[in-house]
Amino acid sequence: MNKHPLASVVLSIAFTLVLTGPLVLWGFETCVVRTGAGASAFEEYKGGSIKNDGKRRLILLSADWCVPCQSLKANVKRNLSALGEAGIDEVLYVDCSKYTNMKKKYHPSAYPTLLIMTNGNVESRRLGSLSTEQLLKWCTK
Repeated sequence: MNKHPLASVVLSIAFTLVLTGPLVLWGFETCVVRTGAGASAFEEYKGGSIKNDGKRRLILLSADWCVPCQSLKANVKRNLSALGEAGIDEVLYVDCSKYTNMKKKYHPSAYPTLLIMTNGNVESRRLGSLSTEQLLKWCTK
């Protein structure tokens, strides 16, 4: 029997930090891929507003029940490096069935809805799933 119940919690947090990095504690699932032309990161939206920091973002408005959304999400994760080369600094996946504030703000008429945003402004919008080639062509500056 463990005499110090908090010891297992501390060890669990330390193990998580070693394996996944500190961003897990802040509620982000992040995969960063460095490329010659830049970097692209993938994050799960956890609330709040989208930053106005000059980064060019690909926003995936989705729903947890949407099969094409899950397929697109996996495709995007596989192609983060190519998206970075296409000028996308960050990918943000938003589950609109969970975060209805984003549904109200961006009004997706179907899932998935993809947005390219810079400084909080929507540059472009697409509906439906895209092949890798279509996605990269659409994202290229």
